[in-house]
Amino acid sequence: MSKHAFLIMAHNEYDILNKLLLLLDDERNDIFIHYDKKCKLPPPSIELKYSNIHVFKKVDVGWGEDSQIECEMFLFNEAYKKGPFDYYHLLSGVDLPLKSNDYIHDFFDQNKGKEFVGIMDEQSCFICYKRVCYYYFFVRYERRKWGRFIVWLNKISVKFQKMVGINRNKDVIFKKGANWVSVTQSFVEYILSNREIIKQMFCYTYCADEMFIQTLLYNSGFKDCLYIPKEAGEHNMCVREIDWDRGNPYIWDNGDFEYLKKSNNIFARKFNSGKSEIVDKIYDYIKESNNRRK
Repeated sequence: MSKHAFLIMAHNEYDILNKLLLLLDDERNDIFIHYDKKCKLPPPSIELKYSNIHVFKKVDVGWGEDSQIECEMFLFNEAYKKGPFDYYHLLSGVDLPLKSNDYIHDFFDQNKGKEFVGIMDEQSCFICYKRVCYYYFFVRYERRKWGRFIVWLNKISVKFQKMVGINRNKDVIFKKGANWVSVTQSFVEYILSNREIIKQMFCYTYCADEMFIQTLLYNSGFKDCLYIPKEAGEHNMCVREIDWDRGNPYIWDNGDFEYLKKSNNIFARKFNSGKSEIVDKIYDYIKESNNRRK
């Protein structure tokens, strides 16, 4: 029997999170949840029937900061200590599965050894290189009271670094894609064995949570294990429905149900309680699929 670890980064939308957990509740799945340390509301009490669940509240996670990487590394490490697992799935608390637990396990069994990591085209990766070649010392303050001033300060700092010729990590081939991935035990072990290199390369970077896994994989032998689907696209590589064309990303709506139902991908993000009808439809549909096994 294969075993999977689901690593969930959550900070709000507890009703959606609860539905996500209920849909993943299966004896083959262990669940690891990290709540943002600055969450004002206490995490809800969660009881599942089948899955082992582990709850943490350690990292103060900020958008665009290297704290995103810190949180992901923390979850990988905590899950690894409870392993081994055939696959580790990194999700947000506003994701939902589009397939039953049986389908998920069968799919990954059939593709055993593949790494489901989205990687964007060369031009997109090149454009984002500036995120990691300079030091962004003030990113963590951009969303606070003096945010506009801090954004300006970061720009001045980067311009100065350009003037004096600073270009960190200049000899590395960087890649970019969605930070939501499904990866093997072997690759998680490789990630954790390189934690000091990751810390050195990606401290004080900007939105590098979308780059560190892709870069580590592409510059290693795991590059040959990338899942390459018939339908092109970096989100299909990580088997997730994410729509950046209609939003940042787009929040799935009731009219998208048939599209999501027919998708070949395994997970979808993102959902919002303000559009609860689509959440309930997906939940009822997958719950019924799961119940057929019981």
